[in-house]
Amino acid sequence: MESTLTFIFTDESIFGKYFRGLKIFKVESPPFIPNPGETVRFNAEEFTDDKETIENFNDFQDNDLFFCDLHSKTYGKNKMEVKILVYPELKFKEECAGLYNRVNDFLQ
Repeated sequence: MESTLTFIFTDESIFGKYFRGLKIFKVESPPFIPNPGETVRFNAEEFTDDKETIENFNDFQDNDLFFCDLHSKTYGKNKMEVKILVYPELKFKEECAGLYNRVNDFLQ
């Protein structure tokens, strides 16, 4: 079965001023899918050649975390697509407070 993992960024300001295209990252046939509440990191240079975007991602990830939450799953006979919302930690803490608290309780 073919699978696609799409990361949808809730804060698009991380993308460069002159970034063109959809402000998402797609992975074909991902080896795993992050669970809600997990943190993720990105090698932005594998998704774009926009220098400002790559620099923004690297700078952000040096000092902060991206958290995931499930957006949707779509199943077909031969293909599955999973969409994941990606939040900066502060926004995740505000919008997904219950999940953020459960993750923090687990980590402490």
